Amino acid sequence: MDNVQGGIARLEGDVSTLKSDVTTLKSDVSTLKTDVATLKSDVSSLKSDVSTLKIDVATLRSDMTDVKLIVGRMEERLNATLPHLATKADVAEKPSKTYMWGIMAALLTAYACGLAALAVLR
Repeated sequence: MDNVQGGIARLEGDVSTLKSDVTTLKSDVSTLKTDVATLKSDVSSLKSDVSTLKIDVATLRSDMTDVKLIVGRMEERLNATLPHLATKADVAEKPSKTYMWGIMAALLTAYACGLAALAVLR
């Protein structure tokens, strides 16, 4: 009889443990349901963001096409203009404005002296 009562006590303990485990599992399932609902909400938000990004990428591609056309035109203009521009060496070979004004002053002074000399000789 003690054997039977011991087996019943063990069974009752096992049943109690199973009830506790079932309660824990119910709690875990409830938490998982909440998490799944949150994930579904996040996924739908991400889908919205992805569709917005697709539109933005399409706009950027269109804009880049325009930019490429503009850069191509600028390149053509530069290639047409650059050969006619002076190089740094060309600019260095030309006399400065101050130097040219000095030469002009010297020539005018020499011309004035020549006129004065002619006036004295007459």
